[in-house]
Amino acid sequence: MLATPSRLARRNGFSAEVAAMRQGPALNLPLARIGPRGYSIGAALGLSIISAGPLRSVLSTRTATPARGLASSSSPSVGADGTVTLPSALIEQTSSYPLVPLDLKLEPDERLGFLYFDTMFPIELNVTDPRRYLVSVQGEALLQRLQNSLPASEEVGYAFSIVGVESRAKDGGAFLSFKYKASGEDEAKVLNIIETRLKQGVKSVYAPSMLLVASWARPPSVHVVRGQPWREDLARFPARQIRIEFEGGPAPDEQTLWETLRPYGRLLSLKVDKKEGSAIAGFSTMRGATSARNCAHGATLSSGAKLIINYQPAFRAHKAWEWISSHPRIVLPFLALTLGTITYSVFNPVREFFVERELDGSFRLEDYRLYTWLKTNTLELFNRCEGAEGGNAWWERGKSVEEIRGWLRETPSTFITIAGPRGSGKHQLLDGVLTKEVSHLRINCEAIARAAKTDSALIGALANELGYWPVFSWISSVNNLIDIGAQGLIGSKEPIFATPVDAQLRQVLETATAALMHTNSNKQKAKAKEEKRRLAKKVSPDEQSKVQQTASSDGEFDAPVIVLDGFCHKGLKNEMVWDVLAAWSAELTQSHIAHVIFVSDNPVAQGKTLGRALPNVPFQSVVLADADQERAQEYVRKKLEALQLATPSPAPDTPGYSPAVRGAELDQATVRSIDVLGGRMQDLEALTEKLGLGQNVPDAVEDIVTRTVVELRKNAFGDDLEDAKSLPWKRGQAWTIVEQLSKGDELAYYGLLHDAFKGDEAAVKALEQAEIISVKHADGRPSSIRAGRPVLREAMRRLVSEEVFANTQRLLSANEGIESTEKLVRDVEKELTELSALGSAGSGATRRRMEYLLTKLNVHQTKIDTLDALAESLKKQLNQTTG
Repeated sequence: MLATPSRLARRNGFSAEVAAMRQGPALNLPLARIGPRGYSIGAALGLSIISAGPLRSVLSTRTATPARGLASSSSPSVGADGTVTLPSALIEQTSSYPLVPLDLKLEPDERLGFLYFDTMFPIELNVTDPRRYLVSVQGEALLQRLQNSLPASEEVGYAFSIVGVESRAKDGGAFLSFKYKASGEDEAKVLNIIETRLKQGVKSVYAPSMLLVASWARPPSVHVVRGQPWREDLARFPARQIRIEFEGGPAPDEQTLWETLRPYGRLLSLKVDKKEGSAIAGFSTMRGATSARNCAHGATLSSGAKLIINYQPAFRAHKAWEWISSHPRIVLPFLALTLGTITYSVFNPVREFFVERELDGSFRLEDYRLYTWLKTNTLELFNRCEGAEGGNAWWERGKSVEEIRGWLRETPSTFITIAGPRGSGKHQLLDGVLTKEVSHLRINCEAIARAAKTDSALIGALANELGYWPVFSWISSVNNLIDIGAQGLIGSKEPIFATPVDAQLRQVLETATAALMHTNSNKQKAKAKEEKRRLAKKVSPDEQSKVQQTASSDGEFDAPVIVLDGFCHKGLKNEMVWDVLAAWSAELTQSHIAHVIFVSDNPVAQGKTLGRALPNVPFQSVVLADADQERAQEYVRKKLEALQLATPSPAPDTPGYSPAVRGAELDQATVRSIDVLGGRMQDLEALTEKLGLGQNVPDAVEDIVTRTVVELRKNAFGDDLEDAKSLPWKRGQAWTIVEQLSKGDELAYYGLLHDAFKGDEAAVKALEQAEIISVKHADGRPSSIRAGRPVLREAMRRLVSEEVFANTQRLLSANEGIESTEKLVRDVEKELTELSALGSAGSGATRRRMEYLLTKLNVHQTKIDTLDALAESLKKQLNQTTG
């Protein structure tokens, strides 16, 4: 910033008139010549500079942003005593070593010149360049070293004498002013001689911080300033290329311009545009470009053209964007590859860590003693059923537990499947198998399949089950949007960013595989270390052999266990998810990485899916079914014995008292109640809970059956007509099954399908999904239909025995039958009308067809008459019923 005349007067003690004179108009003369007549000095030399960065002593190349602007000049004046009065732009100095002192005096034959040293500081690349702060404290000391590095005045000659020094840190250089005597010789020739002698005699300017410049052992390059540099402090930084504009004269030819710029460094490119009056010059080093701008800016050629030099950036943001937008076929795949590489290298180790922690149970609170103790002594005090022991090892389930644990001690080679209807004790069986010593990971396949409404939700559900974190499921939606835009840009229908959902699932599972392999590796290393420590003890050969045999027969659970719970769950059709999980499981078992246990209530669909993933390999299977009467009675008897030992028996006068246990025998009422309940584990556990609350067996069973009747009525028939319309089956179909199963234990599948359901297999599957019925398979195909739970048989009998409800459902079924039969009658009548229109033209086949239709019409009408009579009878019965 230029100082005002009054400010200068107050600061320097001279009048405002003199100060105003010092701000007079500039003369367009070279900066390198100044004498008593007041040759010009570039006014820009007085501008403030950016703080210095690291030091350097040779030409170097950097990329920077161009600075653009024109220098103005102002003229000094020389007093009668030889004192040089400088323009105000030169009065403000940022260095403690001013370039031209205010009290400078020149003899009549003395001249003032300026030098530029190009390698004094590291070139600043941008406003965030931190090197300026590392060497800012050494800037002044370095400038002092610069004065000391020059050869002696006698070596230079011409009465050479240093006047001042000032840094140009942004461009990595420094200015030096000096006095000399031309002694009548040509001043340009004298300056050339001085420049040559200085280049030959200058020493390296060393400072520890100049290591950042990388060439501290070499001397800086010296150039005489022949123009009027513009020493701006804008956020514009050097570049290898400079843009030259010619003012006041025509543009020179390339040879003339090359001869002007070549002393500052080697030129790689030079292009002159005479129409626009400009040129672009590219230097091999950035130091050459900075020297040319600081030494030749404002110089005037012999043609009268003035050089206006600014940096030309080799790389511009808008050009980069233009290139990126014009090459999407290259940029988009490269960007996708880069993002994938970053994600894999940075996040995958973290994800593997969290999967391993999920596998070893670090995040399972149930495995911590403190949590178990707190839960036992707080929440479970209110839910504990005293004496309810052996819940996991009932009947022959203990034998199945040991069998599965024996398979887990072996090397993984095939699948382990556990199948059975809901409530048959599959999870209780697993709890007995998967103790703390078994590293296992449970995956709820049912939750994953239910979350498959969107791709991102599906990926998130699988990641949550595996402990896979972090997961960026939203990226899938973003990638789909990008691909839609990319199709418009490059015209390709192939996805670039978006990955198919099955491939994304496999990527997540591959991370889990890596975590499993790492866990196995750690186990093997720990086992080898323990074995080595054990063998290192001094033992006899017989004892050592015994130790090795014991170690080999320990039956340790070396391989981790993956449990796929709810695999191929009934009613969840997501073949892609089942196939991906089955293929991953086959890879784990065939590579001997982990055991895989499949738990399903749909063994037929599970077998088909697993057979495709692992063909020609037999599976290790456990099938759980409902207990027979004897085992169910034995289970209840043990529970009653345990309760009798844990709590005092009720007094005989207690309401509802029943002597349930007499030694080791159950009374007939208890036996009949247990037989009604059946052998489903879910219902037997509900019974034991009620027994623990003080109820006797008949009352508890009655509660369970009553609740089941209510559930059956609501689930199979709906609360009202509106609710019934939303059911995937008709009320008449559900009533047909209820009525027929109340008379027998099972029905023929295909007989029911093609008679009552008219081939509507979807309705049968919907009833099976609702657990109203269960379909038994034989040789891989449906064979028979049974009640969904044993207790449902009793519930169906009670529904049929409820006169009002049964008659209502029979009436609705009759009305549905009448309506459907009348549609058939109308179709027959329509065809008969068409055939009768043929008249005598009809053939024998037409007559036979009419006879057949008349027979069908008679059958349909008879059925309508029967159903109509039944409906009338049912209406009368309902009218007579009062409750």
